[in-house]
Formats: sequence, structure tokens, C-alpha cells
Amino acid sequence: MRIAVAFFAALLFCSPIATAQQSFDTTTPLVSRIGGEIPAWVNKANESMGRPELKTYTPTPAEMKKAEAALALLTPLQKSVAQKHLRSFTFTDAADFNGQALRSGQGDDFKVDIIFNRIILSETTSDFLTRKERQLFDASGSTIELTVDGGKLDAIDYVILHEATHLVDYTLGITPRTMTMKGEIAEDAHTDFTRGIWQTAFTLAAPYEDRIFRRVNFAPDRKTIPISEAKSLYEALGRTPLISIYATRMWGEDLAETVAWRQMEKLGQPYRVEIRDGSKVVYTFAPLKNPLVRARFGLLARFDSADLQ
Repeated sequence: MRIAVAFFAALLFCSPIATAQQSFDTTTPLVSRIGGEIPAWVNKANESMGRPELKTYTPTPAEMKKAEAALALLTPLQKSVAQKHLRSFTFTDAADFNGQALRSGQGDDFKVDIIFNRIILSETTSDFLTRKERQLFDASGSTIELTVDGGKLDAIDYVILHEATHLVDYTLGITPRTMTMKGEIAEDAHTDFTRGIWQTAFTLAAPYEDRIFRRVNFAPDRKTIPISEAKSLYEALGRTPLISIYATRMWGEDLAETVAWRQMEKLGQPYRVEIRDGSKVVYTFAPLKNPLVRARFGLLARFDSADLQ
């Protein structure tokens, strides 16, 4: 089955089903929330939207150790927010996504249930990113091949850093609360992270927007471009302060990707895209060396503290 490459979906459910299951003990250790059955409210919500039921996958003992180790790599701020808001951390088999962070409840009392595709328990970050990026391109009949070196850590280490950033964003509003598909938002509605970079939640500001970003996506019915245009896609990315193609989807993903890679670099992991034509390397791109990207790392120092204020 072709696996969709989107690994985050923020769905706000305020139904009676979701609200009724809000309570849980926020003092329990984060590792105690790993595994178990997919929450019933998630499948009821999926059913109401005509989506298939998610089947629970029970990790092996070795896989559980990977998940526990991934939680230990969260930044201090992510751990602090997750302790209060992350209700469950479950797995599913044969899903059409890599991961979903599903939010229920309103105001400061929201809770999040994260569901991962079991596939990321058997991949390294390099495996995961190579698979994800390759699905942007039509490589039929071509000798060109793209690979991503994202280091040797388990894929779940990288993915949980991304997902936990969304929890922080929900809580602290590091990206704007305003969501609009059309028209610029007011200057005072922007945050330090988005000002001058995003025009709307889904459109980059004029200096950085490029039509090639809108010709690819990570959805199950994704659009692809010829792999011969891969170099042009990453060159366009290199002219922006965004760290990945996935970050061009919307400002929330921009934040999650930037935080994840800031932490991955602290963990000694590389990030390099390589394009080969046969045995010849025709292009390499190292997003962590982009000075526009690095300039934004200074905006994220709060992730190094557990203080929620």
C-alpha cells in the first residue's frame, strides 16, 4: 500500500464524545501513556467523517523501548507541555499516514492523542526522510535518485520532536492564532516567528513564495513533479528561511520542522539532501547551513527551558 507522507494532522474536535473523555491524570509519567488501544473517540470522529477505522498495533518490547527513548529526547519545554496535555501515544497498522496529533477539548484544557503508523518504528530518520521526500517526485524512466541523510537515530525520535512542537504551539501560540487561506493577516497578529516570512497560514511572503512549492504536496492524492526538477525545488527552498519542503505547507509545520531540526542538530545528527544521476552526485543541499534558517534558531531558545510562561 502506498503510504501517505503527511505526519501531522491537527484536528479540533469539540464533540460530546471528545469532551467526555477529557479527564486523565496529568501526574502520570509520560512513558506510561505509550501503547494501549487507539482512543474510541478518535474512531467515532473518523466514522463521522467517512474515514476508515484505525486498527491498534501493539508494539513489541523492543519497539516500546524505542518509543520511551524518543520521549526522553524532547526539549524541556516540550516535556513540560506534554506532561499536561499529551493523553495517549498509540500505534496503528496499515494507515495512510505516518502520524496524527488529534486534539480534543477547548481552551487551556485541551488534550492530544498522538497516533503513529508502526512503519516509523522500523525506520531510521534517514529512511523516513528519504521515503517522504521521494514521494514528491515522478522518477519513472529517470536515472536520477534522491536520498536524505538525516542521521542514524530512529525515525520516531525525529517525528516525536515534530509532533510535540505542535502541542507547544497550541499552548503558547508561537505561530498566530489567526488562520486564513486568503489575504494577509494584520501585522499585529503575527508573531516573531512568522512576521515577514508568512503572508497567510498557508502562503509564504512575497520574497520567499515560489510556485514550485505549490506543485508538490504530502497528501494521499499528492501532486508530483518530474524528478528532473528536484534541484530547482531545493534551490527555491534554499532562498527561504524554511528548513524543509514540508515546512512550506503552513506556518505550524514550519515551526515544528525548525524546532525538530534545531534539536536534532544538538543530538549530533546531520541533514543533507543529495541528488545523484547514476553514480554521479549532481547536487547537495544542507539546510542546517542556510544562514536564513540559522537566524531563526535564536527565536526558539524558550524550548530549552521547562518554564511555560
